[in-house]
Amino acid sequence: MDGNTITLNEYDIGSFQHPDGSLEIFNDDGSATFITRNGDEFTYNEDGSGSTKFIDGSTQTYNADGSGQWNGADGSYSTWEVDGSGTMHDSYGYDSQWDAEGNTTWSNPDGSSGWYKSDGSSSLTFADGFTQQWDNSGNLVYEGPAEDAPLTPPTFAEPAPQEPPPEEPPPEEPPPEEPSDEPNLVSRTENPDGSITEEFDDGTITTTSSDGFTETVHPDGSMSWTDPMGGSSSMSADGMSGAWTSPDGTTGSWGPDGSTTDYANGATASWSTDGTSSWTNSQGTTGVFNADGSGAITYSDGTVETFDSWNTIPPAPDAEYGEFTNPDGSTDNFNEDGTSTHTDRYGNVHVYNIDGSGSVTYMDGSVDTFYPDGSGEWTGADGSQSTWTADGSGTWNGADGSQSQWDGEGNGSWSNPDGTSGTYNADGSGSITYPDGTTETW
Repeated sequence: MDGNTITLNEYDIGSFQHPDGSLEIFNDDGSATFITRNGDEFTYNEDGSGSTKFIDGSTQTYNADGSGQWNGADGSYSTWEVDGSGTMHDSYGYDSQWDAEGNTTWSNPDGSSGWYKSDGSSSLTFADGFTQQWDNSGNLVYEGPAEDAPLTPPTFAEPAPQEPPPEEPPPEEPPPEEPSDEPNLVSRTENPDGSITEEFDDGTITTTSSDGFTETVHPDGSMSWTDPMGGSSSMSADGMSGAWTSPDGTTGSWGPDGSTTDYANGATASWSTDGTSSWTNSQGTTGVFNADGSGAITYSDGTVETFDSWNTIPPAPDAEYGEFTNPDGSTDNFNEDGTSTHTDRYGNVHVYNIDGSGSVTYMDGSVDTFYPDGSGEWTGADGSQSTWTADGSGTWNGADGSQSQWDGEGNGSWSNPDGTSGTYNADGSGSITYPDGTTETW
């Protein structure tokens, strides 16, 4: 490469990485590109023309005849011709033009302008039009209005039109940040038992125990809890509805009309306060039961088993009584007194009595018991107990020492083994008392 012409043979073609990180690329059309380790890119064409793209966004283009143009990242540009003439414009509004003989004109963004010629004469015109001129010996020969100045500025041949610098697309503005819905922390208190209570500007109060359990009282009076194993639960301000999630992904909800459970294995179950219930297991078998004890089970193979009312003893034949094994491995036992027992394939035992009461004993040892009037109780494998009545009231006694009770109107109270206790009312008011005796009300 002699500066204007690149000569390559077939063995020179390709890209070559240098130890300093720069890169050279030689093409079979005779062109070449050199990229510096700083990112500046120089392009050389076989006819002697080329260009440079600088990392700051400015560019320089030079033609095979020696002319060229520079475009700055700020919009400035400059041109030059083979004979030495050229132009310049900067981003502030300064303009200048000169020819090969050394004649130059210029203007400033403030309105002032001037010129000087190759013979040594010059002129300066201020923004208000006042002009001073000097001859080629440096003598001041005129002061006055520009229109009366005796010396004339140099004239230039019309320059060849220049391509305007390419317009860079405006940078994309990042989307405006949406205001955060998260409340701001107002205070943080470390309690004597090691728990932390945080109050937020929207009225939320969260207490986190040292073992990772949390209890949150929300501005509307509702409450929620989480445990370090990944479980969570919530209860509305009136105590009439709530929801829970167990660590295995099973979820449930309850309210004035009943409750539903969606098990992690895909099974579902629901119970209504009118005494009806339904369920679907993970194999697709479904069961529907009515308040009078009648119902049907539809197995995944399409087999349907129906039950008469628990209050009516089915008539003969005797073949309707006894124990039956279903295709899914579950068993049903129908007794002449109207009671029945269903043992599902998982080993959970469901007992249905003629008066509408019943129970479920689960494989984990927990037991659900329900009564004809809509009340019931649950006993967990760990000894925890919960009761509920038809009017929506109930109690909770946890194996960890936690306790709570509520009525059907949405009023309730609770206490934790750490000594914290509280109350909540249907109107959204409530209180919390810490182990040191401090009480907060709202």
